[in-house]
Amino acid sequence: MSSIDLLNAIQKIFQGENYFQADLYNDYVNNFKLKTDKTQEITPREIDVLKLIIEEKTTSEIAEILNISNHTVEGYRKNLLQKTGASNVVGLIKYAMKINLI
Repeated sequence: MSSIDLLNAIQKIFQGENYFQADLYNDYVNNFKLKTDKTQEITPREIDVLKLIIEEKTTSEIAEILNISNHTVEGYRKNLLQKTGASNVVGLIKYAMKINLI
């Protein structure tokens, strides 16, 4: 990072803005695009489950709302983790934010 880049970064942060180093940002965007290309693979039912996860519903609550078994909910959750490339529920929520689901 050059001294000019450093000064720009400090200025942006001081102004309350975010700063991302260009090469790191581009790597992130490229990796994210690969993951979001899988959006088409997510079924409407998986979206239903994801929305309820976002609402902080438990597995049992989701099962009751959707009239499915707890085991089926866990299957949807597992599929969502795999399809989105997330490693946990926080990752699913971040993914939902990226695709403007929330």
